[in-house]
Amino acid sequence: MVKAKSNKAKSAPSERKLGLATRVIMKTSFTKQSALQTLCQAVCELDNAKHALAFSSGCGILGSILMLFKSGDHVLFCDDVYGGTRRYTTRVALDNHGISADFVDLTRPMEEVEKDIKPNTKMLWIESPTNPTLKVCDIQGLTALANKHNLVTVMDNTFCTAINQSPLLLGADIALNSATKYMGGHSDVVCGTISTNNSALYKEIKRLQEINGTVAQDFECSLVLKGVKTLRIRQRQHCKNGMALA
Repeated sequence: MVKAKSNKAKSAPSERKLGLATRVIMKTSFTKQSALQTLCQAVCELDNAKHALAFSSGCGILGSILMLFKSGDHVLFCDDVYGGTRRYTTRVALDNHGISADFVDLTRPMEEVEKDIKPNTKMLWIESPTNPTLKVCDIQGLTALANKHNLVTVMDNTFCTAINQSPLLLGADIALNSATKYMGGHSDVVCGTISTNNSALYKEIKRLQEINGTVAQDFECSLVLKGVKTLRIRQRQHCKNGMALA
């Protein structure tokens, strides 16, 4: 298992990054480049990443990532993780793959979270804000803890999107988005994306994605790209509405 180094930096992308992502979309609209390739390039720009992959669903990502590990390995998830993530892990990975998992409160002090890490723990899965109760974790603290124990850190960034939060800049190895939700934005597509700066990790996940047959198709990618063009203005309004209600 290849482990990326922590990359501590600013947490949110600049508007220039979204502008670059939009220009990538426009530049390739009239070329022979596929929508899949264009979406992956746009995600790289948004997430400050070297590599990106688009999957047929967010849960398709989970399946490929869990296949990085072998029987007897242990993985840690936040306790309020997305329901589909919990179901796949408990009903498939644990029963069929021999992987053990614990779902723990990652909002506790780091010394308490550290007690949940076992000698065979290989991955820490963070979701912040969580779905559905919107728990917020100390992402930099958790990625630093994961680095200390040589764990792969996966950050589900679906609710914030790259407009409000950049997991890779906060030390995560993999940033994940269910593009079905805010990235797509129009309730017309099922898709998921990941990004990483770890080339070896990217190659292995890509290999597993191709074996599993979970590569997103061009039509679905084109629908997500449509959503990316309006992502910034939609997220701004979401945040404005939320502050008004708060």
